[in-house]
Amino acid sequence: HEPASPEDGHDGRWVVGGDVRVSPLLDHGDGGDWGPPRSIHKQNEGKVPKITANGAIVHSSGSWILPFWRQKPRHIFIHDPETDQTTRRCNGPKREKRRTSAAVLISKDRGKTWRSSPKPIESRTAGWLIENTLVELSDASLLMLFRTKAGAVFSCKSVDGGETWSTAAVIEELVNTDSKIHLIKLRDGRLLLAFNDHPRPFVHDRAKNELVASRERTRMVVSISSDEGSTWKRLFRIDEPSESAPSGGILSGFFGNPEASKRVVDDDFPNQDSENPFQLRDMDETSDLAVQYHYPWLLELPQDQSGPECSVLIAYTKSRLNVVSQKTNGHEIWVSCIPL
Repeated sequence: HEPASPEDGHDGRWVVGGDVRVSPLLDHGDGGDWGPPRSIHKQNEGKVPKITANGAIVHSSGSWILPFWRQKPRHIFIHDPETDQTTRRCNGPKREKRRTSAAVLISKDRGKTWRSSPKPIESRTAGWLIENTLVELSDASLLMLFRTKAGAVFSCKSVDGGETWSTAAVIEELVNTDSKIHLIKLRDGRLLLAFNDHPRPFVHDRAKNELVASRERTRMVVSISSDEGSTWKRLFRIDEPSESAPSGGILSGFFGNPEASKRVVDDDFPNQDSENPFQLRDMDETSDLAVQYHYPWLLELPQDQSGPECSVLIAYTKSRLNVVSQKTNGHEIWVSCIPL
């Protein structure tokens, strides 16, 4: 994404969203050599910033299909070059009155040009449909799943290569706390989904004597479907590998600042109850910290690199959450090996 564009009348930076941009991979060597980014879908098309969170797929028809969504920004930072001052405007421009909606970008010429599916996907029941992720099924139809505010994952399908989509509907067995999900299709045709498998937890605000929704995210699980998404079976819980992993457990590694790693360890979260992660907490206890395991990304290893102990990688973020302020710090990126 990029800042609000001048042609839209605002030389500033949106929170969240902007243009959707792509960069070509010029060299497949170590680390890769990437070309300059270019916009493929501008925020001023429809006057709502655009966002992506999961990758594109290559359809059997040859089309490239990228899921994205449109979201009204919470605010925009505007810089005045004359005064060299930056101000924050809440809720974005007044004309941004559209609801959050989802769609896909389609390219039929290997990424040279892109266009959006014509009709936005919306749902008042879901609260919003964001961070969409999709796969192609055996009959060439598309299955797309969404993060929502409704306490569960929603889904919809397309039978015409992403041009039109069915009405989004809830998948009741996939409980979710309004956090990112990621779906992939394995070489054998089964579907693999990573998500936070719990409803939105609450904390007790003593000052107001009321329950307040918390941003805690635990129970990072991987589930599998052998019938193209009709039913799901839970395989592993990533944040507690010993619970469901076979002998040898799930191999994990940490990528980030070693000093941050020393600060953010399980001992920092004495009140986190793994058996009951939805327990009430008092918001005036400033030492009461929680863990966030979220923003998963799945990758099936090439056949010549996979084995019985590691056939899929899952990357995710581990953060420390202050229950009082609901702010996070000490972000870490973890990668775990999943045996299938």
